[in-house]
Amino acid sequence: MERIVITTGELRKGLAIDLDDQLYYIEDYQHVKMGRGSAFVRLKLRNIRHGHITEKTFQSGEKFQRAVLDRSDVQYLYK
Repeated sequence: MERIVITTGELRKGLAIDLDDQLYYIEDYQHVKMGRGSAFVRLKLRNIRHGHITEKTFQSGEKFQRAVLDRSDVQYLYK
């Protein structure tokens, strides 16, 4: 599996990232800039292996490992 480092500015829906040694799929992405404080990013993440959804907040400019996954269409044939 190939990994690429990306920042919060490059995050988008549909990307897969490696966070805490788990693979997550970004379900929703929200960039929030409050008046005086620093900007932050709120992510809704789905664990690829278990299917659980979690929400996490990160400071703007934080770096992540992007996971490039191979996808293929398959067809199950039963006898």
